Amino acid sequence: MDGTKKEAVIVGGSLSGLMNAIVLRREGYKVQVLERSHPSKLISEAAGLGVGPNVHTFMETYVKRPDDYGIVLTDIEIWDENAQLSAKVPLPYTMRMTNWRTMYDMLKNALLDDDPDLAAAVYKTHVEVTDVREENAGVSVSYRDLGTGSEGVLRADLVIAADGANSSIRRKVWQPESPAYAGYSLWRGRISDQLVSEETKEALQGKTVIQKLRNGYMLSYFVPAELTEGKQDPRHRFDLFWAFYDILAEDSPRFQQTMTDTDGKLHRNAIPSGKIQPQVWQEASSRVKEQACWFYAELMDKSHQLYVSAIRDFPNTKAVFCDGKVILAGDAMSQCRPHAGGATNEHAFQAMELAKVLRGESTLEEWEKLCLDSAAKARALAIATGKRFLPEGAIADS
Repeated sequence: MDGTKKEAVIVGGSLSGLMNAIVLRREGYKVQVLERSHPSKLISEAAGLGVGPNVHTFMETYVKRPDDYGIVLTDIEIWDENAQLSAKVPLPYTMRMTNWRTMYDMLKNALLDDDPDLAAAVYKTHVEVTDVREENAGVSVSYRDLGTGSEGVLRADLVIAADGANSSIRRKVWQPESPAYAGYSLWRGRISDQLVSEETKEALQGKTVIQKLRNGYMLSYFVPAELTEGKQDPRHRFDLFWAFYDILAEDSPRFQQTMTDTDGKLHRNAIPSGKIQPQVWQEASSRVKEQACWFYAELMDKSHQLYVSAIRDFPNTKAVFCDGKVILAGDAMSQCRPHAGGATNEHAFQAMELAKVLRGESTLEEWEKLCLDSAAKARALAIATGKRFLPEGAIADS
């Protein structure tokens, strides 16, 4: 890649976009990040986050004082219906459990720091990229401010498309298949440790627990609580996250009911916050309580955030376009199922390998092959992990 290129636009301001923006800025680029979501929507959404060694290396390299952002996890406990340990499953690498918001804030602060040796970065929210066009000298990026309605065009030497699994940029530069449904939905919730009974807290503290059910499996784990105005509330140190993988055929009436919100709108991927139909949640939680360990009933009843999504994924064979001027990153490059918690680890890997390209230590072609191969392995691990915990024959292999 030509080292004289100094203008970069990152489409998508979540974790992958921020990691790539940090790397580009460190390597001498002037960086603008355009995120479609309104700031009020940039929340954890009851999603805990498992971060692997690539993320930790990234944090140590690019983020000041990255300690204490996660709880170290080395294995997963499998419990039977009587809340007794039946097996321990070692993880392929040490993982830290945290929450999306903590990582987002740390990365965003690192990008926008006032380092006098680096060009100032720009981070804009509620901005939608409407077009990307290759030009002789670079790429034009057309955008619209969703708040004011104003429009504009940026010109960049490099565009990073980090706008998620349903990437609009990927659709503009390429037409691969859309993410395919995996055969199940994912319910998830979050509860403050202050609201959990001492019995449940004692049973689950410091553990990541899985219980197999007839129609899926339950998962629970602790993470550090989100900061309030940049500080930890000493009375609220941890949150407990739970997840329920629920086998659900896409052509079934129950799928239609589950993915239809309180306004009657059917969603393909996820129900927005606060829009889950109460009767749908009541039915799902009742099925879990009939089978699951006693503490899961408490978690489900007391959760103050609740979400449901349809699990989808897709493989990929290409990530570089427009003669190296547009590249895919994060879930826009390849999406894997969440069972193994490897997505963010892949995002960090891609960003750090891109740094090597920018420094002339490897080529963009080598970067593409390396990242696609790594993403394929992460996807295969996620599928294998799902097979281990979900009922036999419940999920698609590809």
